[in-house]
Amino acid sequence: MKKSLMYCFALTAIIATSGIAAAGDDFGIQSYPGAKSDADTKEVCAAPSMGIIKEREDSSGLTKSKHCYRTNDSFAKVVEFYKKQKGLTGGVVVDEEGAKSASFCLSKTGGCNEVSVGISVAISAPWFVPSKMKMNDDLLIDITNRAKK
Repeated sequence: MKKSLMYCFALTAIIATSGIAAAGDDFGIQSYPGAKSDADTKEVCAAPSMGIIKEREDSSGLTKSKHCYRTNDSFAKVVEFYKKQKGLTGGVVVDEEGAKSASFCLSKTGGCNEVSVGISVAISAPWFVPSKMKMNDDLLIDITNRAKK
């Protein structure tokens, strides 16, 4: 029993640090199946907000946690997946050549913005990795949880 528990723990640790994201739970939202986290998504996720968004977040008194993933699946397929998630609302979608984005939220305070308590999902392409000065054409999925401190 102890040995199988240790193997299970070791496998979980390997998966968690390998850049592979199994379909799972992100703050109560199902993560997109097959989407992966890697150094680029972690950098983008760790980047601080800027401008008016930063000012609003700083004054909100909320803590923010984020998980970011990438996938080569089609924009339409990823948007459809999140549209079907229980409790998510919004679905503001921009699907133009060279600019794709969608946003959804599960709000606990009635609003869906950077000062609302709850979970938001943002999908975008292309997306930028500052340290590499590189644009990526695959999809970035950013799942953010905002909670009271």
